[in-house]
Amino acid sequence: MKCSADVRCSQIIARLVHDFWARHGDELRQKDSEIDADFISRGLFNTTARISDKVGLHRQYLEQLSQSLLTSLEEDYPQVRPSACQLELQQVLEGEYTRLSLKVPGWLHASNLLQEDIRASFEQGIVKHCDKAKKDVENACALWNVRWIERRRRWYRDPKWLVGIGVSVVIAVFGWFVPRWLQSRDGRDEKPPGAASDSSRQDSNAYSDIDGNQPAPYYNGSFKDYVGKLAALEDRDFERQEFLRSMAGKRVIWRGWVDGVSEYGGATIVGLKASREGLSLDVVGVSFPSSEWRTKLYALHKGDEVEVDAIYNGIPDLIPVLGGLSISLIEAK
Repeated sequence: MKCSADVRCSQIIARLVHDFWARHGDELRQKDSEIDADFISRGLFNTTARISDKVGLHRQYLEQLSQSLLTSLEEDYPQVRPSACQLELQQVLEGEYTRLSLKVPGWLHASNLLQEDIRASFEQGIVKHCDKAKKDVENACALWNVRWIERRRRWYRDPKWLVGIGVSVVIAVFGWFVPRWLQSRDGRDEKPPGAASDSSRQDSNAYSDIDGNQPAPYYNGSFKDYVGKLAALEDRDFERQEFLRSMAGKRVIWRGWVDGVSEYGGATIVGLKASREGLSLDVVGVSFPSSEWRTKLYALHKGDEVEVDAIYNGIPDLIPVLGGLSISLIEAK
């Protein structure tokens, strides 16, 4: 039984294959007919050279198909994992080469050349090219996977995240200044920034939502709990999106390791990893107003362990950016 990620890849690839042949099918048939007409005009219709040219033509289009699928998947479906598509791509190509192989006996028969040794020779050649095409897909997916991982790890330096970052800046600004204004107006004592204690977690009036109407509900799990939940839902896209939506607007107090600090617009963003070592895809960004936090955040180093107090922004289709309220250094690298 296929998991949901495999089913999604299968559906996408099937649609892309259909679109490719819709664009190029008539062109291929036209060129195939031109090969026959050319060999007839030269009196060479009943030769293996005609069959070789026809097989070569169809192979060229299969190579184009393979490249078109890889390019479309990477550029148009950035959320799709390469590892979820590799097997499906190879199976699609194997099916296309099998269909090509089944055409050869008919071509040979039309030329009165349907002999076992000739047929076997052509089929072996097609199988060889099929194996090479599948290996090329494996190599292409490996390189694609490297690029996919790098984009996921460095997403917070990409201008594509303007909307998410903009929302984060607004939430961070309101989350930081509005509660303090309310506290000063009411004469309440203000806790120093970065004091993320157990008692503060129980204070339902500590931080309001961006309208200052009601407290932001807590997500009680740790950063590792959150990452573990996403991992458990890796192949269940619908449930994963529902979980991410449920996180929208919740306040989190998470520990993690600094992956980098960058700046965009009026925000300074800390990339936060769930694990200290290794290549981690489990990165979130925590956005703070640059005017208040820039100096402190740039004093952090990659690998420092920190604790953040932040509001989770619900952007299910993007890597999340959290609106930071405070950040404390737990242990320097």
